[in-house]
Amino acid sequence: GITEGTSNLTFTQTATGCSATLSSPIEVFSNPALQINFHGSICLHDSSQLSALITGGSPEFAFAWSGPNGFEANTENIFIHENGNYYLTITDNNGCSAYVSGFVHEAFEPIVNYSESVVCEEDTVTLGVQSNQAVSYVWSSNAQNSTNNEVIVVPEFPASDYYVTVTNVIGCSVVAEANILVNAKPEIDVYK
Repeated sequence: GITEGTSNLTFTQTATGCSATLSSPIEVFSNPALQINFHGSICLHDSSQLSALITGGSPEFAFAWSGPNGFEANTENIFIHENGNYYLTITDNNGCSAYVSGFVHEAFEPIVNYSESVVCEEDTVTLGVQSNQAVSYVWSSNAQNSTNNEVIVVPEFPASDYYVTVTNVIGCSVVAEANILVNAKPEIDVYK
């Protein structure tokens, strides 16, 4: 590679044998290093965003993003709505550039299935996650922080919300929820 220093160029005219020398300093700039920040998830979701993570180089930077279905942008941060390959090239103030690509997977959308959405006070309800890609589960505290796919709960009057964080095989996590409405038990008085 080229290193910093001084370059000497000597030109000799063949016919006359006369020569001239030119000295010029060489300045070498390092290329910036570049990564894509997926903001916590490599799976598409409602507010998917990608950003450039730059180290080195000389500001100001020019950004050139491209992606699925002709997507293009020229900002440091982008909001995306489609899964697929995204490509980023940056060029710094000295004309040095860096390139990186990243893949955003399709949305991971597990569903919480439950036997009843409206129950009577003190009834039990079975909640279960439906997803063919899930590998781990963490339920909310009102579901005993269970790590099982399925839990049995006793919703409290007038309603209970249950949340489960589900992670798939590629590491994307999503929070799914279930809302159970609870009817109060009737009060009975016995007169003698």
